Amino acid sequence: MRITHGMLADATLRNLNATMRRLDKLQEQLTSGRRIARISDDPVAATQALGYRTDLSETGQYLRNIDAATVWLNATDAALGSATDLIQRARELAVQGANASLAPQDRLAIANEARQLMEHLVQVGNSTLGTEFLFAGQKTNSPPFAIDLSTLTWAYTGDGGSVTREIGPGAQITVNARGDTVLEPALEALKGLIVGLEANDGVAIQASISSIDSALDNVLVAQLQAGAKANRLEASTTRLEDLRVNQSGLLSKREDVDMVEAISSYAVTESVYKAALSAGSRAIQPSLLDYLH
Repeated sequence: MRITHGMLADATLRNLNATMRRLDKLQEQLTSGRRIARISDDPVAATQALGYRTDLSETGQYLRNIDAATVWLNATDAALGSATDLIQRARELAVQGANASLAPQDRLAIANEARQLMEHLVQVGNSTLGTEFLFAGQKTNSPPFAIDLSTLTWAYTGDGGSVTREIGPGAQITVNARGDTVLEPALEALKGLIVGLEANDGVAIQASISSIDSALDNVLVAQLQAGAKANRLEASTTRLEDLRVNQSGLLSKREDVDMVEAISSYAVTESVYKAALSAGSRAIQPSLLDYLH
């Protein structure tokens, strides 16, 4: 078979074009820092990278959920701390009011302060985080407590639902404390104290002390639970951040360019292109330049 100048020129151009495409691809990788610009570059690696991106997105969402849950628990802890202070003051008033030497008007003065404590406790029960009420169950868009101090009656309009956050695959945490179970016992105890004080009933006042103690324990338990959940979230954050680093590394191995290797490959390919261009032009002179143009 006779090799003509045209055949030699065609073969040379094909090889030069293939090398140029390789140079273009390497240049694109060096510019973008990415090994895969399109799925066709490496379908297997591209599919794996897509999976890693999905995993990273899910991990990021879990971490954001943990942040939101932590903020909620911190707000709950602060509110319960305020409730604890109010109940402890109520106990001091009860002990003071139980003194048999007090005159009726002295007990009425103590009762007035106890009423203020009761009102403040309801305000704690209506604490918010942003626009959400902390102690309303799932009915977070409206205040859970309403009180009528003239009759010492109140209504809880929240529900018994749980506010949860997803913090991992199949893992959820309840962040809310229900106002009816956590704070209503304290309201009941305060009511008993106030009624006893206003009736000048030493026996009732004395009995209210144990009710106040029980209510205080109830709030402290809720506060401890919030703290334990915050610790769990901290541990989950550490684990997920480690996981995210690992996932990012796996994604980088699939998508990112090894710059040292890419620069070396570009230099070698460029040298090959120049050598092929020079050799081809010498082999088929003078017609090669006609083909190139």
